[in-house]
Amino acid sequence: MTEIDADVTYSSCIGGPVTAGTAAVTSTAQASCLLSGSSTVTQQTSWNSGATSTTTGDTIATRPLGQTIVVTRGTVTAGLFADAQFTQTVIFVHPDPLACSATGVAPSTAP
Repeated sequence: MTEIDADVTYSSCIGGPVTAGTAAVTSTAQASCLLSGSSTVTQQTSWNSGATSTTTGDTIATRPLGQTIVVTRGTVTAGLFADAQFTQTVIFVHPDPLACSATGVAPSTAP
């Protein structure tokens, strides 16, 4: 198992009391650039309004054609938007998927 940490930036949020935010994401998962997998994710978000949210969700990662598609479904467990359900989809494109069998892939950034 590998601990996976990520920093997330939300911008251009519409339809609510916030317009932007940043989050720290923590997950423990079987990390592989070839195999699909699942994990539980916790996220702490700080919104531009000064409010915060804590979310917990279950993640499924699939890896078609040199990409990693991560879908997380869960609940806001505390803070702003408490008790709301969410679905988040992130697509990572790996520029060198063959590196998995040799040196390993470098850290990724999702657009």
